Amino acid sequence: MPKFYRQNKKRIDPRYFLRENVTYRVRKDEDDGGPSVEIQGVDTTFVQMIEDLNDTVIDFDDGDAPEVFQYSDVSADGPEEAAEFMVQNGIAKYYVEAWAKMNDMQAIQKGARD
Repeated sequence: MPKFYRQNKKRIDPRYFLRENVTYRVRKDEDDGGPSVEIQGVDTTFVQMIEDLNDTVIDFDDGDAPEVFQYSDVSADGPEEAAEFMVQNGIAKYYVEAWAKMNDMQAIQKGARD
């Protein structure tokens, strides 16, 4: 019976299994440094994420049809107002997760205070 030392071995390239992670923490309380969203793992801010999401189709995987997001959906004139509204109303985490999914990343909530 022939022996196979190096040839014909299955090779698994680990690059195909790498997936960037975005960790975030939503802070609502003023005494806790909020209202804000702390993001680690990527070089962006929550306001920049909201800018990226403006006029794009977002699917929240909640059973509803995907919809186009605009600042006016949250009664805001710009990304700063939209971000503040989302944090204060407890919906910021869904938009962080949608942004991560749109950019082929995975969002993980750490130290949640919701």
